[in-house]
Amino acid sequence: MVNTAPVPFDRASDPNAPAYDALSADLAAAGRRARNRKAQLTNGRPDPAYAEALRGRLMQPAGGAAGGSQAVAGAPLAAASYQAASGRGAAVVLAPDALPGPLTRPRSRSEASAAGRKTASRPLLAVLGIGALIVAVLAAGLVTGRFASLPANRVGEAVNATLVRTGSSQPLLAGSLLMVGDEIRVGADGHATLDLGSSQARLAGGAEVRLNILSSSSVQLALLAGRAYHRVVVPTGGSYAIVTGPYTWTATGTAFDLDRVPAPTGGEQVTLLALEHGVAIDGPDVHGQVPEGSSATVLFGNPTSTGPTIGPIPPTDFSDPWLINNARLDESLGYPIGALAQVALAPNDTPAASTSPSLGPTESPSESPTDSPSAEPSPSDSPSDGPSPTPGLTPSPSPSAVASPSPTPTPTSTAQPTVGLSLTSCPGGVVMTWSKYTGTGFARYVTLRSANLGISATYPQAGTLVAATTTIRTRLSGADAGVSDGSTYFYRTLALDAANNVLAASPTRSALGYGQADLGFLSITGTLLSWLHYDNASCLSEYRLLYSLNSDPTLANSTAVIVTLPTTNVSVPAATGWSSGSTIYFRVQAVRTTALGSFVVGQSSNIQSYTYP
Repeated sequence: MVNTAPVPFDRASDPNAPAYDALSADLAAAGRRARNRKAQLTNGRPDPAYAEALRGRLMQPAGGAAGGSQAVAGAPLAAASYQAASGRGAAVVLAPDALPGPLTRPRSRSEASAAGRKTASRPLLAVLGIGALIVAVLAAGLVTGRFASLPANRVGEAVNATLVRTGSSQPLLAGSLLMVGDEIRVGADGHATLDLGSSQARLAGGAEVRLNILSSSSVQLALLAGRAYHRVVVPTGGSYAIVTGPYTWTATGTAFDLDRVPAPTGGEQVTLLALEHGVAIDGPDVHGQVPEGSSATVLFGNPTSTGPTIGPIPPTDFSDPWLINNARLDESLGYPIGALAQVALAPNDTPAASTSPSLGPTESPSESPTDSPSAEPSPSDSPSDGPSPTPGLTPSPSPSAVASPSPTPTPTSTAQPTVGLSLTSCPGGVVMTWSKYTGTGFARYVTLRSANLGISATYPQAGTLVAATTTIRTRLSGADAGVSDGSTYFYRTLALDAANNVLAASPTRSALGYGQADLGFLSITGTLLSWLHYDNASCLSEYRLLYSLNSDPTLANSTAVIVTLPTTNVSVPAATGWSSGSTIYFRVQAVRTTALGSFVVGQSSNIQSYTYP
C-alpha cells in the first residue's frame, strides 16, 4: 500500500536548501520594503488577501500532486487557504515578517530519489527567482522614483509676457512648451517663470531672454535685457549657462541673479550676484569663479571697459524686494538659500511688504500742502480776491499739483523704437526678423551687424556690415551666414528713406554664432536614401539632396533636389544622360530659408555612393 501523506525530510539532506533559504529571505525582505514604501506614500498597506494569494503562487512547489495536502504540524511554513482554480495542491506562504524555516512538501511516494528532488526543485527555483526579481524591481522603482516622468521645458507662470517663435509673436501662456530659439519678452509690469528641466529662470519686468540650448544635461539662455533670477538644479556633469554679450556665466547647481542694463558711460553693464555657491565667468578678459556672497560687474560695448569688478554683495541689495521674494520662494521650496538667508527673516518683511514707491510720496505731499495753503492764504485779506488777483501765489498752494504731475514727465522721456527686431541663433547662421514699417517715405530696410554693441541709428556708418537689405516693405526676414562658432554678434534694423535718412530704428539685439550641425549618417537601402530628422524646427525649412559625379558634391558642382518636410527619405533620382555603371555621389543638407536668403544648418557626416545598373 502506497502512503500518500506528506513525508517530512531533513533539510540537511536537500542539496538546494541554501538556495531555498536565500531566495525566501530575499523575497520576504523585498516585500517588506515595498509595503513600507507604499505605506509612506499612500498611508495604506497592500490587501492582505491579495498578498497571501501572490505569495502562495510564488511559493507553490512545482509538480505538486493533485488534490489536497497538509503541512506537517509545527512547521514555520503554514499551508495557505487559497486554492488554485485548477485544483492544484495547496500553496505554501511565508508567515509575515518571519525568517524562513525548514520546508515541507508533499510526496506521492514514500521514497523519492535524490535525483527526483533535484529535478523538481529547478522549476521552483526559477519561479521563486522571477518573483523575487519582480518584487525587488517594483520596490526599487518606488523607492528611487524611477517611474516618475522626466521634467519638461515649460512656462511655469506668465503675466504680461510675449513669446516670439520663428518670427511670430503670441502671448506667453502658463503650461506652454518651450523650444530652442524661443525668445521671451516680459512687459515692464509683468513677470514670468520658465521651468527648464529641474531648474527655474524667473524673469522680472522688462526682461528679455532667448533659449539657445535645451537638453537633458545642458541649458543655455541669452539674457538680452533686464533681470533674471536663476535657481539651478542639473544632473551630475550637466551645466546651466547664461550668455550676456561676450560674457558667459555658468553654474552646475546654484542660485544667482543677473541684471543687464545700459551703462551710464555707454555700452551695457551686467551685474551678477552669486547667492548660493559660486558661478564661473568666461569672457574676453576673464576666466574665473565668482564665489558665493560676491557681486561681479562687467561692461562691454564700451572701448574703455577694463574687465570685471568683483567684491562682496552690498548690504543694501539684501533689502531689494526682488531678492526678498525670490529668497522666500526658494525657502518655501526647500532649497538652501546661501547668502540670501538674512533676507528671508522677519525684520525684512517691512521693505518687502511696503510697496512704498506709490504710497510714500502721496502721503508726504498730502500733509505738507495742507499746512502751506493754511499759512499762505492768510496774507491775502479777501478770500474772494485771493484766487483772481494773486496768480503769482498760485504756485505756493500747489505743491500737491506739482507733486502729482511729477511722475508724468518720466514716461515721455523714453522714446520707443518703431521697428521691432528678433534673432534666432542657428547652427550655421542667424535668422533676423523685423516688424513692418508703416510710416511714410519708406525706401528700404537695412539690417546692420557689428562685433560691438555700439550700432548707432545712422547710415552708413563705419565698423558695421550689412547683413540684409531690401526695398520691398513686406520682406521682413533675412539670413546671416557669416558667423563663427562661439562668437557674439550685434544687429540693428533701420528703415531708411531715399536719402538714407533713418525713419525708424530697432533696438540693438545680440546673437551667438554656432558651427554647422552634423546630421549623422546618410544610408541607402536598395534605391532609397534616408537620413535622421533634424529636430530644431525653428532652424529648419527644408532638406536639400545634392548628387553629382563628383566624389565631393557641393551646391556648385551638383544637382540639388529640394525635399519638403517632414520627409527624411527619397528614391535615387533617375539617370539623366548617365550610362549604366556610372557612380553617383549623394549628400543631404538641412537648410534654413528666409525672405532674404538662406544658409546651411548642417549636412550628413558621410557621402553616399550609388552605381547605376
